[in-house]
Amino acid sequence: MSVAAFAMFNRGRQWVMTQDLDDDLAALLPAPPARTTSFQAPLSRADRVIGKFFFVHQASAVRDDASLRTYEFLHATFGEYLVARMVRDVLRSMVARETAAGPDPFFGRPQPDDGLLHALLSFSLLTERQPTVEFLRDLLPALDREPTTDLLVRLLHNAETRTDQSYADYRPGKNTFITRCAHYTANLVILASLVAGGITADRLFPGDRRPVRSWPHLTSLWYARLSGKAFESLVRHFQVERTSRHGTHNLVVRYIGHAEYRRVGGFEPGWDEDGPLPDSHTLDMVHFLGDRELDGLASAAEPAIMAADLRSAAQLFSYSEEAVEHLADAWRLTARMRETIEAITADLRGEYRNDPGKVAAAYRRATGSELPAEVTGGAVADPDRSDGAQPGRNVP
Repeated sequence: MSVAAFAMFNRGRQWVMTQDLDDDLAALLPAPPARTTSFQAPLSRADRVIGKFFFVHQASAVRDDASLRTYEFLHATFGEYLVARMVRDVLRSMVARETAAGPDPFFGRPQPDDGLLHALLSFSLLTERQPTVEFLRDLLPALDREPTTDLLVRLLHNAETRTDQSYADYRPGKNTFITRCAHYTANLVILASLVAGGITADRLFPGDRRPVRSWPHLTSLWYARLSGKAFESLVRHFQVERTSRHGTHNLVVRYIGHAEYRRVGGFEPGWDEDGPLPDSHTLDMVHFLGDRELDGLASAAEPAIMAADLRSAAQLFSYSEEAVEHLADAWRLTARMRETIEAITADLRGEYRNDPGKVAAAYRRATGSELPAEVTGGAVADPDRSDGAQPGRNVP
């Protein structure tokens, strides 16, 4: 039944046709053909497998004198649980084999036999069925954390160079090698994060001097080769937390379920050690890539980036017409930004006039600083003013 669940999962459907399930069973679980002593055609493996369970619905139709049948679980949760359970069982078997074999004293550890896991997890992303990830979160703690995480990280680093062609006949989709690599590596990171309870960049990329630099290389592959829906499901349910401690930068990939994504660590340019600040060449690269989402960000950032470049250029021509022209261009580019700032200032001023003490306290909590003079007009808010006091004025 787990093969049937994967047949649906890897085709992005809640149902599967008899022929598709027969093909998957033949590729994943080869068996001799069924024999019959009657004149009736023998049942297909799909029919025999499905017929043992009461929680599967069968629908049939006739087209061009051929009988077509499809199967689906009475509740999708059955399939999602079976997918999670099979992943857990395959991983447990792989870890057991690795532990039993141990490293070779002369050649070290052999490349793990991941043929079945790769076949199952290189066509769809686990987060596309979020209940499956919930089941995995509950099932995976039964595995030994350290060897399982170590195995998943090794598989991640071997993914691009793996040569194992076992289960090559399992083709629920038409994914190319690079697209399968994107799905497989993303699923490995998902599993590693769930097993470890959040996994760090230095654990994902052991031996890298700057592991946070390797993370965008991997996520760029996912962004380029996963469908928009699949990539969004990953970002919706997993969070990246940027950290810095004693000058060492790291990140943590953590499962958040249905919680809101929090941009922990913010967008500080250069947080990954000597990273370049965005400049006009950054805009050139974004323009070259032609990505819709990046275009939107670049369009919003372009005025500030270009204005900073123009100001820097003006400083090279101090007290000259060239300097004034550069500064004038910078002023023009930042017009909308200044309009937004002026509108926010006006709104804060209006709130302050209504209740100075309350607004000053709220501003202090949000920013850790006092209201600027542009809002208060030079007045100091008294949080204990009486109802009869005039807002916006000092109270003696």
